[in-house]
Amino acid sequence: MNLNNTVRKKMLLAVVAICSVIFILLAYRWLQTRGVAKCGLSTKCGAAEVVEVNKKGKASLAVKPTRTTLKSGEQMRVDVVLENVGVQATSVIITYDPRILKVSDVKNGVVFTNVLSQKVEDGKITFIADIGTQGKSELKMGTVFSFTVTAIGRGTSQLKFDTKATKTALRGGNILKSASSSTILVQ
Repeated sequence: MNLNNTVRKKMLLAVVAICSVIFILLAYRWLQTRGVAKCGLSTKCGAAEVVEVNKKGKASLAVKPTRTTLKSGEQMRVDVVLENVGVQATSVIITYDPRILKVSDVKNGVVFTNVLSQKVEDGKITFIADIGTQGKSELKMGTVFSFTVTAIGRGTSQLKFDTKATKTALRGGNILKSASSSTILVQ
């Protein structure tokens, strides 16, 4: 009878352990469908990557929202925002995974009046603009440009600045201090 109790206790512990594992897996899957648990065990996924470009710079560029989850076929508007100080001109290149996202409908924001170039190529957005004939008193912060992303494939894609090519200019010098990317998960 004592041996039977020991076997029963071990079987009960095994059943509890199996149920616990199943519960954890189901809870994790539920969190994934809500966009909370995005990238397995990765601690970096979903966080905006902030790259310091120039310690002496003053301007910051950011892709907003910094992270989000979309379902295949869903669309979302994305803003590229200039923060901390107004500038006279900018040249922005953002890369993304064209297997996961489609980019369209690039529109000038409120910062610049003169768009010199805007194009979307396979995996790359280029936007170049300046204040035109406005004086320095007209320098603004805010949305530089915006665009629409459409989720076309499953996975994770960053909207990431090419920091070697992206510039913010004031009085002929690049004053870009930092650039913050965005991460989009497509389920």
